[in-house]
Amino acid sequence: MSEFMDRCGVVEMPLNGGSYTWSNLRTDEDSILEKLDRILFTVDWSNSYPKAIGIFSTAIGSDHNPLILLLYGRKKKRRQDFKFESKWLLEEECKKKVEGTWRLQNNNNGDPSLIRKLNKTRGNLLGWSRKTRLM
Repeated sequence: MSEFMDRCGVVEMPLNGGSYTWSNLRTDEDSILEKLDRILFTVDWSNSYPKAIGIFSTAIGSDHNPLILLLYGRKKKRRQDFKFESKWLLEEECKKKVEGTWRLQNNNNGDPSLIRKLNKTRGNLLGWSRKTRLM
């Protein structure tokens, strides 16, 4: 394999999330796990896609684990789900933050936007709770 890769001027991309791409689907001592599939690239290609990563995916209905090539890396992780803290209800300032946000937030047409209000309320409450150390 390395002779072929040298002749072609390619290198193997390191893969995240596993080691083997093929299994004979046995669980006993007859189990065989092999790395048959690879992602190969040239240095020029790597310079064009410097954030590219390869990852193993889960085999469904097959004896091969598919490989996925993400040209621009992984997306940023989604922000953590917002959790309203019940202890905030004991604070008068919390009520003022929510009421003020819902009164003021309108879209360009003057119509209230539920998503905009929820996002703004979340941000205001998180900022307030950090400032007052209520988180």
